Amino acid sequence: MALEIDGTGISNVYVDGVLMTEMYVDGTKVWETPPNIEFDTDLTGNIIFTVSGDGCNVDKGDGNYIYYSEGDIDIIPTGTVKLQFGANLNHIQFFTNNNTQEQRYNTFELYDLTKLTSMASMFRNCVSATINFNSPDSTINVESCANMFYICGFETIPSFNTSNVTDFYSMFDGNQNLTSTPYFDTSSGIQMGKMFRACPDLLCITNVDTTNATNTAEIFNFTDNLIAPNASQQTQIENGYSYVNGSPCP
Repeated sequence: MALEIDGTGISNVYVDGVLMTEMYVDGTKVWETPPNIEFDTDLTGNIIFTVSGDGCNVDKGDGNYIYYSEGDIDIIPTGTVKLQFGANLNHIQFFTNNNTQEQRYNTFELYDLTKLTSMASMFRNCVSATINFNSPDSTINVESCANMFYICGFETIPSFNTSNVTDFYSMFDGNQNLTSTPYFDTSSGIQMGKMFRACPDLLCITNVDTTNATNTAEIFNFTDNLIAPNASQQTQIENGYSYVNGSPCP
């Protein structure tokens, strides 16, 4: 048996490559792996989310972790759900494209996300939820936010580290209630088409940098109430421009 403790800010313990959920000494729990994500929901019945690159340990709300392998994970929550990422997990998506049930979650608590290289479609089709990035810089390895908030109902979205994201395609596309965006570093963005498309309530964007983008097609289409940036600035952004709002969004 080989014991390995990783070097991240939140320590994980692996025994022969398997992530341990807890450790006991003489029958007393002395340690438990912190969750990477917690969420709760008022939904009844099954919920489905998908993980790629590796599986994860899942506590469905009863205090017991069960390992699920890579792919679709189908559970019936009994309380706050906790997820511990496997060593090679690199992507998680909570709302699969074929799940037609309205997805009403209450709160997502996001902790150490350093393993993720993609958050594409992570909250796709989410009707409502509060999202808290407790370690916003832990998304430093993420390269894709494509469709992350596609057809969602969020009124506010928190800022997190997007400095290495190259794919912002349709990130906020179809978000019906969003009125403004916080600071997002889009300087590495290449695919930025439809990023703010069809957001009817969007009035204010804090910043957007398209100087390295090769695709900005329809970036503001059907977002007719946007006033910051204004119409002429929107045209500049579509053609490769670094925009910073002189008056921060409310």
